[in-house]
Amino acid sequence: MTSMARRSEGFTLVELLIALLIMSVSLVSLMFVFNYATEHSKRPIESVRSEILAQMYSEELFAVPLVEPNSGLARPCSIAGSEHGEHRANLDDLDDYHAVQDSPPLSFGAALTRSQTAFESYQVGIKVSCLDARVRLVEILVTAPSGHQQRYELLRGAIEGAKL
Repeated sequence: MTSMARRSEGFTLVELLIALLIMSVSLVSLMFVFNYATEHSKRPIESVRSEILAQMYSEELFAVPLVEPNSGLARPCSIAGSEHGEHRANLDDLDDYHAVQDSPPLSFGAALTRSQTAFESYQVGIKVSCLDARVRLVEILVTAPSGHQQRYELLRGAIEGAKL
């Protein structure tokens, strides 16, 4: 009877090792779940920031003329990017924006100054394609710090008889 009484007083070494193994496997699994959740919680924030940048660039692109100022009527498309000697700050028509690559993106005044550091590791690329003499397809590709890319497309055109 004494051996039975001693057995019921505590746990054996084998039982403790099995309990420790079960707890360690559970903790490792839980760590993987937290790591996965943390990694994927950045995606929505990056998507919103990408949309903000794309919206700011699209507003800038809609503010410039479709073709070279003072060039008269629409001419056949010849999209080659900015003219010789033109810098990013003084692009004067939509076709000049073809092949623009900004990394980090340009500051748009007060809109980004408070959170400029949040956008520093983003990249923005612009591609302008000619659909016809009066219509351009503009693609804005925003690359987030994680490497995730979002592409936005805009159609920009001129109404018949309107000044380009």
